[in-house]
Amino acid sequence: MVIGTYLIYTQVLVWVLMRLRGRVRTGVALLTVSRLAYRMKDHARALTVIATLSAVVMTGAGTMLGFLSVFKQGDVVRQPFAVITWTNANHPLSRTPADLAHQLNASGAKVTQELDATALAGTLQKGAGQRGVYPVSVVSRSTFQRFVTAIKSAHKQVAYMYPDALTLTAGHALYVASFPVTVPNEFHDTQAKLTVGHDNATSVVVDKQISERTFNFGTTAINDNLLVVSDADFRHLKAITPSASTWTAHAFTVANLAKVPATMKQQFPSSQVNVAEPTDQSLVGVFSTMIFSGMFISLMMLLACGNTLYFRLLNNRAEDGIQFRSLRRIGTTHRELGRVLTAEFSVLFFFPFVLAAMHSIAAIIDFRHVLALPGRLWPVSLAVLLAYLAFMVIYFIAARITYPRQLHIDDPRRAR
Repeated sequence: MVIGTYLIYTQVLVWVLMRLRGRVRTGVALLTVSRLAYRMKDHARALTVIATLSAVVMTGAGTMLGFLSVFKQGDVVRQPFAVITWTNANHPLSRTPADLAHQLNASGAKVTQELDATALAGTLQKGAGQRGVYPVSVVSRSTFQRFVTAIKSAHKQVAYMYPDALTLTAGHALYVASFPVTVPNEFHDTQAKLTVGHDNATSVVVDKQISERTFNFGTTAINDNLLVVSDADFRHLKAITPSASTWTAHAFTVANLAKVPATMKQQFPSSQVNVAEPTDQSLVGVFSTMIFSGMFISLMMLLACGNTLYFRLLNNRAEDGIQFRSLRRIGTTHRELGRVLTAEFSVLFFFPFVLAAMHSIAAIIDFRHVLALPGRLWPVSLAVLLAYLAFMVIYFIAARITYPRQLHIDDPRRAR
């Protein structure tokens, strides 16, 4: 990366100088081109180091903060409801939904939404000539949409991951592969046979496959993957499904997940009841320590980049002072000299950022492909890039204001 960055700088600077030389119409432009050409080799070396450090800073900070953000979003997606229970005629629970709601409210969690649903255990087999039998839980479109709406209301930060259900006609269905179960895209206008219970088979056309989780991950009473059918089809299927394959769900969202009693999870079989837990604090603590260390190192490297540029300018101060005082004696104005400095400082401070941002974006794109978790990585990563840009703008403004004063352009005692 370092060698490639150096080559990019040298070639781009040569290209810029060639373009500027062909468009030179004023003495100021000629002076700018001359100064950049005179210091091109030194600039390329310094800017290569700065761009490399900047890319490391932005990539490291962006990926660490982005991963923590995605991790927290994924935690919500895995367990969108504070408590969810599954029961049927053969598998009742000792507590009623009203008892659970009372316990949650008494603990201070405060129930905000309570939903119920019916799901049918079944299998989906592709049509003739196609292999594959898929266990599914069959739900109606209205039930699926109610749960989607409830999740979007309770967790607005992941609402973009829950599009509304498609409109389904009789004989058509939607296959929902639930994260984190990885399922290839198998269904698109696919003829299939749906069986509920043991031998009640129905032909369906699976219009589309999507990835979305509407029930908590972890319970094994029903299958994670859903088949959403029209309400009319669901009523027909429910009528022919045996009671042992008909499950009823009760789900609760709460205002304060941390207040959900820790003992509630031990009161019920895990196959039928899932109690969401706040993000593992020990894991968050490890991430926080890593992020603090990484951000501290990134900040030090960021300061090093800015200071390197600033000290490089100071090393040229004596030479620039002599040159600018000579230009003042032949009639060059402060405004014209300011334009020269602005152009040169822009190359020094912002060109490394542009190239470092390109390196960082490429690395983050690759990291996002590797990271098999739902959630948005880019908002946090782009915020890091903008914060770095703001930092460089501050350095640019400070250098642009203070550097001309340090040259003592109009001091006759420094004239040569």
